[in-house]
Amino acid sequence: MTEKNKSDNASSRKTITLSWLQMIIALAVVVCLSVACTVTVTMVINDNKQRATTSASYKKPETATTTPTSTSTRSERGYLVKHIGDKAAYTKSTTDRTELASWTATNITLDAPCQQVPDKYNNNGKPENGHFIAIDFTVQTTPQLKESSNGSIYLGSSGMWKYIEKDGTQWNGDPGSLSAINCIPKGKQLPSSIGPSVKAQGMMMFDLPSTDGYLVFDNGFEYPLG
Repeated sequence: MTEKNKSDNASSRKTITLSWLQMIIALAVVVCLSVACTVTVTMVINDNKQRATTSASYKKPETATTTPTSTSTRSERGYLVKHIGDKAAYTKSTTDRTELASWTATNITLDAPCQQVPDKYNNNGKPENGHFIAIDFTVQTTPQLKESSNGSIYLGSSGMWKYIEKDGTQWNGDPGSLSAINCIPKGKQLPSSIGPSVKAQGMMMFDLPSTDGYLVFDNGFEYPLG
């Protein structure tokens, strides 16, 4: 055998050996990639399952819901109509009637007098918008009120009220005024914010352009005045 043939044979053996080695390496790479992909896919699936489970078990915060009583009717605006002596309430939801807070208007006085000495702070005892309307309330809240989104009831805050005139026109003014606030002795004013597990009572004084419209609390409860 010539030197050339020997050299060719050696090269051929090296080529075959190298080809087998390349195939083995390539196969190993494929196996590794396959395992890695399987692990990755499994991790993604498990993560998605975990997210779905977490999402399903997450409990959203409770939001207070207006609750009709057996005698409640709704106005043409969709609000629950309440009169003197009617109980109004917030509950956890429309399906869970666990009570969060309840209140009752015990008296409504049209053209109510100023109960403080007339001075510059109460417009000399006169309403700024035409008429003082006084409403006395009793309030009872439960421990569950703290679980609601607000955690309090703001019955005594004039910012939670609006006035709709007899013809259905919403008044653009603020139902409260400095005159109205300063015409009630501090000890008689209904607290603007009432928290969980308390009883409260007091007066709200409104300053309105007329006495035959509708006072609406928290876009849910309507008190006819006329």
